[in-house]
Amino acid sequence: MPIFSRYRERPEYGWVIVGVFLMASLIIIGIRLSFGVFFKSIAAEFGLNRAATSAVFSVYMALGCVFAILGGWLLDRYGPRRLLFMMGICTGLALLLTSQAGAYWQLFLTFSLPMAVGGGAIFTVSTSTISRWFERRRSLALGVSLSGAGLGAVVISPLSAYLISALDWRWAYAIIGIIALLVVLPLSRLLTVQRGKAEAVLAASGSEDQDRPLVELLRNRNFYLIFSDFFLFGICLFVIYTHLVPHATDIGVTEEQAATIMSVLGFASVVGRVLLGYVADRFSRRLTAVFCLLIQAVSLVGLIWAQSLWAFYLFALGFGLGLGGIGPTTAALAGDIFGLRRIGFILGILDVGFGIGSAAGPIFAGFIFDVTHSYQTAFVVCVILSFANALLIGLIREHREQPG
Repeated sequence: MPIFSRYRERPEYGWVIVGVFLMASLIIIGIRLSFGVFFKSIAAEFGLNRAATSAVFSVYMALGCVFAILGGWLLDRYGPRRLLFMMGICTGLALLLTSQAGAYWQLFLTFSLPMAVGGGAIFTVSTSTISRWFERRRSLALGVSLSGAGLGAVVISPLSAYLISALDWRWAYAIIGIIALLVVLPLSRLLTVQRGKAEAVLAASGSEDQDRPLVELLRNRNFYLIFSDFFLFGICLFVIYTHLVPHATDIGVTEEQAATIMSVLGFASVVGRVLLGYVADRFSRRLTAVFCLLIQAVSLVGLIWAQSLWAFYLFALGFGLGLGGIGPTTAALAGDIFGLRRIGFILGILDVGFGIGSAAGPIFAGFIFDVTHSYQTAFVVCVILSFANALLIGLIREHREQPG
């Protein structure tokens, strides 16, 4: 857009980039996180058990691993503008096509595959692009941008619940698909290749790690600790995002009330991303991440016993606050440790761990429910994994860039 062209070389344009990815994440990740709201409607429409319904989402997340790596590779070479434009098209078309699906197998072609193309690389693309624009306030900038995911839960989940109750799930997906096209495509035009401030950051962050062969970076023990963090975090996060609404409605909470639980969780994650991103920049990104994972673990303990709406809200506040701080702190840690020249590809590989965990978590919890008619065992496993994850992050040898 010409009105912004004169500002694209200035360092402060980085905050425009942050705003673009905030809104894009609100739509793309908000759609991802709202799948639980559609869960029972899809299961009823096609006569599915919970493991089979979860498989639609799990295949989407598994395929997203491929596109996370590919997206990071394309970003490093061609920049974010064309990439986000393509992602917006695929996301919108996925929902429009899914609204017309006539059989269970078609959902994998209309939802799982195109949504993976549209959303699989959103974390990689947004965090890599923003990391190249910011140095000292990197965690804060990432936190603001990633807060779009939390806002997506605040906006998209209750909107989905309203549209499903007022119309049906097919119309809900069609309308949200159109919204995705109308919002993401124009936003992509505001993006630019990393110049100006980004070049200064790349020059200032000339750690030895940046000039080492990629294979040597992958031998770094910190890489495997962060990869494990992404994997375990993905399991726990999408057990919750996929099955929290079905679990709450199983014990008597209405669909609309369950959607508000997701909104509270999303709002708390926005606070966590901004507040804890700010804290991480001024203290320790590693210790901030450990703190977030411990909050997540304690909150999951509360979920095991939750039987009333207020107890679900309390869980959502704690879990959302914890998960909000994990994304920006671990992404910023990766930039500290591995440098920024290959950050798109590195975060793409790390995001594979998140994708595998995100694919495994929903289908695991669905299987547990189909066997035991309860999610309690799945929630207990998530508590254990969250505590283990905190321990792994605590073992990272944190490297701080020198201020430039």
